Amino acid sequence: MATTAAKHFGDELVVVDMGIKLPYHCPEIVNRSLGKGTKNLYREPAMTREQAKRARRVWKQTIDRLQKTVPLPRRAWLKWIRCLY
Repeated sequence: MATTAAKHFGDELVVVDMGIKLPYHCPEIVNRSLGKGTKNLYREPAMTREQAKRARRVWKQTIDRLQKTVPLPRRAWLKWIRCLY
């Protein structure tokens, strides 16, 4: 879905690793890993409160960095996405 929308609007899709569990080698993925996966949400909280706060900070930092490189018309989308988190 995201790749289709990005292609349709002529946008670049940025994939950010915030906690991929399995090892991978893909230089196109932006590494902002907070650890290797999360816990089973069915059994316990997926993250601690501190991990969730850290994830939110990293997400905001990533959006801020992208805003510096994204053309002006697309920055409004980044601001909207940032407000979601």
